Amino acid sequence: MKLKNKIVLFTVLVCIFSILSISVINYMISIKELKKEVNRAVDLEALGVAKDIDKWIALRKDSLDEVIESMVVNDNFEYDFARNYLAKANERNKGNEYHIVFSDKTFLSGGEYQIAAMILHQESGILEPLMEMVFIYQSLM
Repeated sequence: MKLKNKIVLFTVLVCIFSILSISVINYMISIKELKKEVNRAVDLEALGVAKDIDKWIALRKDSLDEVIESMVVNDNFEYDFARNYLAKANERNKGNEYHIVFSDKTFLSGGEYQIAAMILHQESGILEPLMEMVFIYQSLM
């Protein structure tokens, strides 16, 4: 091989190597920057969704506090009154369903759900259905 061909071949190889090296380095840097930008965008989106969820929870908490406080103030836990009160609370606060379970396993619901009463065995920690089912209403949704 002539010297001229060797120099041309060497120059071409150096150029190809340089172009490949720069391309690989540029690609790696671009990927890192792209990941950072995508993560920033996802973080901002998650922050916005988290703020919306916080607002939603705060509203639900306030309506739940209102229902609890008024039930305590009324101090009337007769089945018909309490069930009607919970049903009206459901109507006032669309999207919420209010239920009360007392320590004697009495269940009150303002909605139209079928509820199975469960008991937790202390020894095994297993939930089992009681022998009787408590039927309030079956949902037609």
